[in-house]
Amino acid sequence: MSTVREILERELTRINLEEHRNDKIVFDPRFIVEKKGLYGIMVAMFALTIALLIYSDIFSRFDVWVCVAIFVVLNGFFFFHINPSYHLADIDKIAWKNCYTGEWYREIPVRPAVVQQILDSDQVSEQSKREIHRLQQLKAEIFFRDLAKMH
Repeated sequence: MSTVREILERELTRINLEEHRNDKIVFDPRFIVEKKGLYGIMVAMFALTIALLIYSDIFSRFDVWVCVAIFVVLNGFFFFHINPSYHLADIDKIAWKNCYTGEWYREIPVRPAVVQQILDSDQVSEQSKREIHRLQQLKAEIFFRDLAKMH
């Protein structure tokens, strides 16, 4: 592994630890707290649906319980959260994580201290350092993708 990739991997490890990105499913009802109105409307529509099922002669008790079960299962998704970790190997790959992280490698800039660490390293080629200087002149911020694709 090149020195640049090692430095970037260390930085991603730091970010993953700092942001508690561990790929685990955790209980987190934040959606319901933040979107009370939306969740309230969902519950009200569910109540109307159940009332319609109970009132109608067409639907049986089984249909009502199926509707309740579907509501409970689907609402379970609002109570859990996945905070996927960042990895250099995910750059420019289509993965299920993109649903949660988006294209993080284009959105999260590399800290200037990390860029300086790369520039100060004796193991990084002069060509790579020139490319980093060129990127610094072109862009306000350097992103992980810029540095990961150099090697």
